[in-house]
Amino acid sequence: MIIFSEFAEGITKPVSMSVIDNALSSSESKIVGKDLKPRALSREIEKSVGKKFGIEVTFKFVPSLTKDDMSANAYYDQEDDIEGDPSITIELLMSAENRNGINIDSKGFDALTFNLSKVIAHEMLHKSQASNRGFVKPFKVSFTDPKQEYLGRSDEIEAYAHNIAVDLLRNYGSRKDVLSYFIGGNSAPPHDQGFAIKPWKKITFSNSNIIKRDNIILTMGMYTFEDLNNTILEVEYTFIYELDNNNQLKIILHHSSVPFK
Repeated sequence: MIIFSEFAEGITKPVSMSVIDNALSSSESKIVGKDLKPRALSREIEKSVGKKFGIEVTFKFVPSLTKDDMSANAYYDQEDDIEGDPSITIELLMSAENRNGINIDSKGFDALTFNLSKVIAHEMLHKSQASNRGFVKPFKVSFTDPKQEYLGRSDEIEAYAHNIAVDLLRNYGSRKDVLSYFIGGNSAPPHDQGFAIKPWKKITFSNSNIIKRDNIILTMGMYTFEDLNNTILEVEYTFIYELDNNNQLKIILHHSSVPFK
């Protein structure tokens, strides 16, 4: 039997997002409006966060990305941490069409640094988790599906929960409004009556269509939420999934809304 303490062993205090944001913002004047080659861009980002957080920044060309599109991976290496070396690597992902340079405007810089802030916070949590337990391996939950096994690790549960919280705060603007969506109690958003605390007993997905284009899957349909009184709520949804370079299927867009009447 798995007990809560085994899942919660990775819990630690995250690095403040504002601290990471401020560090990344120091590179804005060196990046925005400049034609930078990938190595130069990586170097400028590393200057802003490398020494402060023990981070190295590299880059990689990814066939699935189009010109001027960017993403990022990040990794924490416990052995490097033990040795006192930079233990977090950020890998900027971009199109080979930007081999000779990429020009990032203010809007693009904001999007890039927001995503970088999340991956840095994610890996900094792993760094703190490892240190807090004396660099021993975390509790491991066994699943037949490798993806479930990865996401079932106590460290990843906390780190991804933090990512979700950051996204919610960005979209809703305040902690109070985020909580209202789930548990109600705030009259400012009148439609937020606590979606999460409603006693749903069954959720059914019904895809109207599934479209596959290369490594992208688009699906639209209707899911129905049924409560304990057998009341049905129908919600239209759109999901876009991407199969990334690590063969992981990830949601890159989601929208749900009650049908217009």
